[in-house]
Formats: sequence, structure tokens, C-alpha cells
Amino acid sequence: MTRAHRSPATLALLALAALCTAVPVWFAVRSGLTAAGVVDVGTDAVASAGAFSVFDEATYRRLEVIPTVVGGLACVVALALLVGLLTWRTWAREATLGVYGLVGALLCVLALGGQGPGSGAGFAASLGLLLTAGLAVSPPVAADFDRVRIAAEVRDRRRLEEQRRR
Repeated sequence: MTRAHRSPATLALLALAALCTAVPVWFAVRSGLTAAGVVDVGTDAVASAGAFSVFDEATYRRLEVIPTVVGGLACVVALALLVGLLTWRTWAREATLGVYGLVGALLCVLALGGQGPGSGAGFAASLGLLLTAGLAVSPPVAADFDRVRIAAEVRDRRRLEEQRRR
């Protein structure tokens, strides 16, 4: 099988998709380790969670199960998209636009409306997600995916012709 050409835009898409995959993996692992009791919970974390009626470490750990589950589901989606992009699946390119575009837009709205210390990081993350979604449908990336699809069709056609000759 010949190696497909990857334009700089496609390489940038893959790098951003890998980064967008690494973040939920880190988030889910960190939350899971906190929920399991492997990572210590600081007093600042418990104090800041008081708005959620969390006043002790045990309750904080039980509450960490929620981001663990949500982060785990985000990991599954992000990994599926990354593997699909790496293996030239058209559905992955289209799903990258949908998933990262919608999540990026939502995160952008939430970050712009927020006033906490994490709003700047949320806005930066939303821009990364939106850039990834935009790259997924950019002309150079679409051309790369079209070249791979056409090469596969030609390969299949040649294989069928070879079978017919026998």
C-alpha cells in the first residue's frame, strides 16, 4: 500500500486532534485518580467546592466520579475521531467538524460569559477546538482525503479487473 501524501494542513489537523484527545484523557485520569483516593485532595479544592454542598474530602471524592465518567466518554469520542483521521476515514473528518465545532462553540460561549480564573483557558481551548474543526473541512485536507479515496477506488477497480481476467 502506498503512503498517502499529507499536506501541512492535514498534519496540523492531526496534531490538534491529538492535543484535543490528550486533554480529556488527562482530565478523566486525574479525576479518576482523585475519586479513587490515589491523589490527595487539597483543602483549597474542598473549600472551593462548598458551593456544591461539599464540605469534606469524602464527598469531594464522590463528586469527582461525575467528571471521571464525562471525561471518559469524551475520551472515547476523541480517540475514535483521532484513529479515524489517522486511517483516512471520511466519517471522521466530518465528525471532527461536528463534534469539535459544536463543543468549541459551546465552550466559547461559556468562556465569554464566565468571569472566573479559568475563563481565559476555556476561551483558548474553544479556539483550539474551533481551529481543529475548521482544518477538518479546509480545502487541503479535503484534497488529501479525496486522493486517498480515489487511490482506494482505483486499487479496488484493478483488483476486480484482475479477478475477472482469471
